Amino acid sequence: MAACVVVSPGYRLAPEHKFPAAIEDCRAVLSFLQDGAGDLGIDAERIAVAGDSAGGNLATVLCLLARGDKKPPVAQLLFYPNTDASQAADSYRRFADGYGLTSATMAWFRDHYVNHAGDIDDWRVSPLKAASLAGAAPAFVAIAGHDILADEGEAYAKRLEDDGVPVVLRRWPGQIHGFVSMGRHGPAARQAVGAAVAAWRGFDPVFGKTQAD
Repeated sequence: MAACVVVSPGYRLAPEHKFPAAIEDCRAVLSFLQDGAGDLGIDAERIAVAGDSAGGNLATVLCLLARGDKKPPVAQLLFYPNTDASQAADSYRRFADGYGLTSATMAWFRDHYVNHAGDIDDWRVSPLKAASLAGAAPAFVAIAGHDILADEGEAYAKRLEDDGVPVVLRRWPGQIHGFVSMGRHGPAARQAVGAAVAAWRGFDPVFGKTQAD
């Protein structure tokens, strides 16, 4: 579908390795790809980052950290990203229980990731709290309608747009958190991946032309 090389970083996990270990590992992988693109047979000027949920959080932060790179990512493909560790959005109330991922589970995840409460306001934990998102890579954002992360995903897309970053926002109203990993249970997962690839092509005219040919 995307006809691309996929690299999946094996970053360190909490609670054994708390914030910012995962970010540091992903940053190291991106730098390795950028610096060694020729030897790896990839194009350093056409690297995209992608992730869902916690992976979406890492992808957003990586794009913010890479804004000063010589060859920063050209796209970020975000599936129901976790962008605000304060967990105060109304969707945490609307979908607190009964929709797969619960608000109690999210609090458990967060509390095992951060070192202390002060980390919650660090933009590398909560990218929605960054002073500016300007200069970040163009973004595709997929929202699951019945998801406690729905509101913060919407808010992040709005912040990106307000700060001049090209955004393609797509919503799947009837889906729950994690639906992109549930391809065997319905067509929505493949639709979301297809929409992400289409957005990526739109962000990169050369990529789009290559695929059309």
